[in-house]
Amino acid sequence: MSTHHRPVIAFTATVAAVLAGLSAPGSRVLAAGPAPAAVQACWDFSTLQQAVPYRRGDTFVAPNATIEMKHYLLNGNLNINANARAQAQQTQIAGGTAPEFRTYILNAQVVPNAPANSVTFNFGHQLGLGGGQANLGVNGGLVEVTTSLANLDGIVMGEPSIGTVRVNVALNGQIGVSPEQGTVTLTALNGQIEQFTFGGVQLYVDNLCIQ
Repeated sequence: MSTHHRPVIAFTATVAAVLAGLSAPGSRVLAAGPAPAAVQACWDFSTLQQAVPYRRGDTFVAPNATIEMKHYLLNGNLNINANARAQAQQTQIAGGTAPEFRTYILNAQVVPNAPANSVTFNFGHQLGLGGGQANLGVNGGLVEVTTSLANLDGIVMGEPSIGTVRVNVALNGQIGVSPEQGTVTLTALNGQIEQFTFGGVQLYVDNLCIQ
């Protein structure tokens, strides 16, 4: 996987600016339903450089998507902490094989090379000691949780003019046990998934699959 960086993009300190930054390049006319399923493509971050963390505004290119680091929404406010970072590292908090991708008060916005019908990823979520918070976004919509990702199970989110999805969160164990481990699945209901976002105070992601 090749990588490159670009300068940090200037943002105004409003929630509206976050949502604007997360919106897709353009709106699409809604289809009657998701398009026929494409071939599933997955990656496990094993070829992503691990020496230098990614900062807000940095990007890297995966085989089937471009990922950009975005502002994180913490307690309803834009996070501008200079220590915000994301990095592939040799841990297994999400339950897969090392490495995995860790986000620390930073969001990763993923733009697939072609709009997707579904997305899944494994996660590990550290609770307590400032943890528990996480962000999830789809097609311009962004939500924040302050406890468990399981609280997002069953919600519908997204921008109707682009596409909406149903979120399913399956935990491997009991809610509230740290680190929580499980799987997030995004399934298109109307339109398709043109971009999606994940991040956390202590959120680890692995085995990200797009179809």
